[in-house]
Amino acid sequence: MPRFMGFVRMEENIGMPPQSLFEAMDSYIGERAANGVFLDGAGSTAQRTR
Repeated sequence: MPRFMGFVRMEENIGMPPQSLFEAMDSYIGERAANGVFLDGAGSTAQRTR
């Protein structure tokens, strides 16, 4: 199964992303996790990188 990592880039010093982005991602990830498609959202750590 392919694995992908996505980033949302923002300009520096403009504050937090809009709350609607967090809500949309929460809904999207929740649906995918319930279907067994989204498996891990822990991010990259020193133990996970090659």
